[in-house]
Parts: sequence; C-alpha cells; structure tokens
Amino acid sequence: MYAVVVRESGQADQINTSGQHVQANVLPRARQAAGIVSGFWMTDMAGATLNVMVFESEDAARSALEPVRTAPRPPSMQVESADIYEVLAHF
Repeated sequence: MYAVVVRESGQADQINTSGQHVQANVLPRARQAAGIVSGFWMTDMAGATLNVMVFESEDAARSALEPVRTAPRPPSMQVESADIYEVLAHF
C-alpha cells in the first residue's frame, strides 16, 4: 500500500470550523478515487492540516497525487507539500 500525505496551512479559525465542508465536499470526492483504502483529515488546531489517504497500490496513489494538489481550496488555504509514502504497516 501507498499513502498520499498532504500538509496544508491556513487560518486556524477557518480550518477548525471546516469539518462540515470536509464531510460534505472533500470526502465524497476522495471516496471516488480509484484504489483508495482509507483517509484521514486532521488539524493541529493552530492553522496546519495533515491529510493522509491510503491506496492499494503505488499507481493508484500516483494517479491521485495531482488531483489532490490541485483540488479546490478556500483562498486562505495553501498546500505546503504533497508526497507519496510507502506504507510499511497498517492495521
């Protein structure tokens, strides 16, 4: 398995109240990604997010990488990094 790991930054108050937006808009798109196994969207409550999407294969993760980088975001949010990691263990 492989994971797409995305780090973003933005305004803490907007991020901390974005749960409904993630549920309504982000998750439906993510669930449609080919080969997706699971996903996590997290905030540090101080203006940073860490999003991890796990895929069945490296090809599936690579196919998702560019759409993840270019997905629509509020103007106050910006992508700090988006990378692929090999998953060494999963439970």
